Amino acid sequence: MNTHEVEVKVRSAMYKLIHEKGVASPVEVLMEIGALSKENYEAWRLGKAPYLERVCTINLHKLSTVNHEIRVYAQKHNLKGSWTMYKKWKSKGKVIPLRFSRYGVESIERSYAMHYISSNKIAEAKEHKEFHKEKDALAGTIAPCGLVCGLCGEYEKCGGCEAGKCDRTGICYQRNPL
Repeated sequence: MNTHEVEVKVRSAMYKLIHEKGVASPVEVLMEIGALSKENYEAWRLGKAPYLERVCTINLHKLSTVNHEIRVYAQKHNLKGSWTMYKKWKSKGKVIPLRFSRYGVESIERSYAMHYISSNKIAEAKEHKEFHKEKDALAGTIAPCGLVCGLCGEYEKCGGCEAGKCDRTGICYQRNPL
């Protein structure tokens, strides 16, 4: 695979990953273009390989090209970078960071650890977080009888059933069991 073919494959892999998952990482791209097998990836994650580049099937120049093309694609498509720590699998509660390159040069390590996220995925995550925040707040307003007081227009000024101020106090089966 020549340099031009690597560039084309990287752009294609980035497009596919972003459109399918909303996020792409160099490790996923390497697997997608055939430069990293699933078996070699798993061996690295289990700590059986000293660093990721060691188990890739393309040379360092092409690996550098892959990382460069990923950054170019991310910039062109306004993807947000998010650093991710890769940890050794099955390390019995210990956090053992994995290396990507032979010498662990910070700029190289950082380029491999970067995940690129689409603006749609970011908006989706924010919406999901906001939904759960609102849901949790509303769940805290459930009265003993099961009424969701937070949905009542009087909620802010109501003393609630605990203070005997709920208009349903007389018919509440929780407060007045049969």
